[in-house]
Amino acid sequence: MMQEAADSMIGASRPEHDHKPETGMSQYAKYECLKIEVADKVATVTLNRPQARNAINQKLIRELRTIWDDLADDLADDQAVNVVVLTGAGDFFSVGGDVKAMSERPGGDVLEEGEVHDPMISRRGVTRQLELDKPIIAAINGDAIGLAATHALLCDISVMAEDARIGDTHVSRVGLVAGDRGTVIWPLLIGTIWLIDSLVQRMAQVGPFASSTAISRALANTSARGAT
Repeated sequence: MMQEAADSMIGASRPEHDHKPETGMSQYAKYECLKIEVADKVATVTLNRPQARNAINQKLIRELRTIWDDLADDLADDQAVNVVVLTGAGDFFSVGGDVKAMSERPGGDVLEEGEVHDPMISRRGVTRQLELDKPIIAAINGDAIGLAATHALLCDISVMAEDARIGDTHVSRVGLVAGDRGTVIWPLLIGTIWLIDSLVQRMAQVGPFASSTAISRALANTSARGAT
């Protein structure tokens, strides 16, 4: 199971009689597309749009920009939290950008009141994640595509379901170059040749038929059998 695999990577003892969430997390109620939970020294950040397979819309992009700053402020000196887990609600980690929402948006981004347009916001979210002092584990419970794949790959440790796929379909599906730091990060992880094959032609899959390939080993530290 995915959570059990992540727990084994954390190495934390979880007494069965004590699973009470930590207090002091009410400030995260403002998040609509992310669910933040803290229990047993683990802060779990869940991409929480299961009805849309956790597709990343403009609000989720903004929340992925701010969550790492909020966590950094709250957890820097917090001994109650040892590690952060990043995962997705339901059967998907995230299918990437919400193409349907983008096509229906009546021109331009819809900004929150008082917000200034920031064309680099998704890249800033990636940078802020890298700057978090706590170790981050990606519990990749299902497909992780595009920007979601970048966030997953940036985690210190990745635990991936056997039937999950990870990749960037900017080129193959929408005819765009892979952005949001993907073209910088992916070569460092899997090499240039594998990168071109993955970004242009297909997605990497960690599963029974692909678990021995170099790309699978490069993208995930652990494959979780029967993960949910």
